[in-house]
Amino acid sequence: LAGTLAQAREFYAEPAQSQIIAREVAGLREAGLDANIRLVFGDIPPLAARLARELGVPCWMLGNFTWDFIYRHYESEVPGFAELADRCAALYMECERLFRPPFSEGASMELAFARARIDEVGLTGPRPRVAPEKVLRRLGFAPTVASGEPAPFVLLSFGGLGLADFPYERLARFDGATLPRRHFLTFDETAGNHGLPNLSVVRDPALRQIDLLQVVERLVSKPGHGTFCEVARSERGLVCLDRPNFPETPRLRSVLADHFTHRLVALADFFGSPNAPVADESFGDWICGPLTPPRAGSLDQTADEHDGNTQIAREIAAYVNA
Repeated sequence: LAGTLAQAREFYAEPAQSQIIAREVAGLREAGLDANIRLVFGDIPPLAARLARELGVPCWMLGNFTWDFIYRHYESEVPGFAELADRCAALYMECERLFRPPFSEGASMELAFARARIDEVGLTGPRPRVAPEKVLRRLGFAPTVASGEPAPFVLLSFGGLGLADFPYERLARFDGATLPRRHFLTFDETAGNHGLPNLSVVRDPALRQIDLLQVVERLVSKPGHGTFCEVARSERGLVCLDRPNFPETPRLRSVLADHFTHRLVALADFFGSPNAPVADESFGDWICGPLTPPRAGSLDQTADEHDGNTQIAREIAAYVNA
């Protein structure tokens, strides 16, 4: 936290802030693009508003939280974060419009964007590009998984949290004898070092998480807005590892309970420790046992009017083409 505060202070202070914006503007001018810019659109860097001011165009943003909200959370641990949060909030005040998708923070965003028009939109994020049967072929499996082949699939995906301490050795027990048969997929390159027959590292650049979600039974992941949007689109089960002391987590915990077929697992319970190892039976229950249904039901994403990507794209196109 101390290192984050020191670097962020330097980034947002003068003369660094002006130098960053000057480099951006100079790059646009060298490319001959500055005269054609009608709008700056960001997710959700505070300096985007400053860049828009320098270019003389409006700034619109998309986001589920603001950086002043994140930074302010840590003031009690490291004094100085509140001042940094104030700098970010002042920049957001220059923004003219905010698109806010589901699962977003509420009051903190409304304070930061008090001068902006706030539009609630549907889910954002990618849609699948590869059909399910092609996903299976690219993974090396037949479109219909025959008897004896590994099935169902479970995707392990943790983004920036990483998988360095993931207990891969437990996956070998999902062999149909010790625990129910499961085949695991991951983007983690180090997973191949374990030599497990029921674990595949996905190296195909055409396959993204949203594509794989079409063929898996459930996803084991961390709480994150992008992941939540993708799981909501795919309507798959979500085993979610808790992420304590991150300001977005309480909101996402509530969202998880309201809208997802899920299981929330404490990090200490999932990874275990030398003094308190996790029982294989509990681990097996998280991977293939029953999940808790959503309290409020899933979101309706069947039509374009519920799709945040479409809604935002139409607004941008209407503005720049006016």
